[in-house]
Amino acid sequence: MVTKRRLRRFFSENLPPVGSQIKLSLEETSHLKKSLRLAPGDHCLVADGAGREAKAKVVAFLPSDQALLTIEELYDKNSTISGDIFFRLHIALIQKNKMEFLLEKCQELGLDEICPLETDRSTWKLKPEAGKRVMERWRKKSREAVKQSGSSRLTRIEPVQTLGDALSSLGGEGLTAVFHPGSGGVKFKDWVETVLREKGAGKVKQLDLFFGPEGGFSNPELKDFETHAARAKQKIQYVDLGENILRVETAVLGVLTALKLLLS
Repeated sequence: MVTKRRLRRFFSENLPPVGSQIKLSLEETSHLKKSLRLAPGDHCLVADGAGREAKAKVVAFLPSDQALLTIEELYDKNSTISGDIFFRLHIALIQKNKMEFLLEKCQELGLDEICPLETDRSTWKLKPEAGKRVMERWRKKSREAVKQSGSSRLTRIEPVQTLGDALSSLGGEGLTAVFHPGSGGVKFKDWVETVLREKGAGKVKQLDLFFGPEGGFSNPELKDFETHAARAKQKIQYVDLGENILRVETAVLGVLTALKLLLS
């Protein structure tokens, strides 16, 4: 029995019509040619990171060291957690290696957007001069996870922001949940039932999920949630994940996995 080899995936910001040719970036070409050893005549997949994907054929390697491909098939793919709900994760900065692990797994699960937060109890602060470098590293990790998972849509990673900025960005067509230990909030099961009910009625277009650092949000930050909810007349619900104290990355991945299974 011959096993068909899975086509490998690369990225291009723009995908032209079928029959057109595109050039891969130097970085993507290096991966295609040197790491995977694809040659003219071989086929691959090319994604634009926004949900469109193409089957393409390697034509040649140009003097500029870029791979030239011909687009043979073009189609849309939906690889998000739930196609009709936009998922946005607001998460406090945690240890760097754990943050990168979490970003990678969120990409595999099909999260739409991650908004890192600098909170009172964040275990590290992102210095302004390092911001661009760290963001590029995070986005590179996300692209690598896409290639591994078979997703065609890149998780959007926003620059690090304050809790106040995150609250100001909340819209009126979504549900907002704060996962905070000891908050006395609704049980996760009951909250999911609310989401399913609202989804069925077409009343929810976006889910904003807030996770604090180890130890949770500080008391002043919890007060900020309450103040914003009252001022903007938006409902912000605390959600209880049970008696066990979970690490941030465990809580996030548990919640996202459950939502993917229940809402997809």
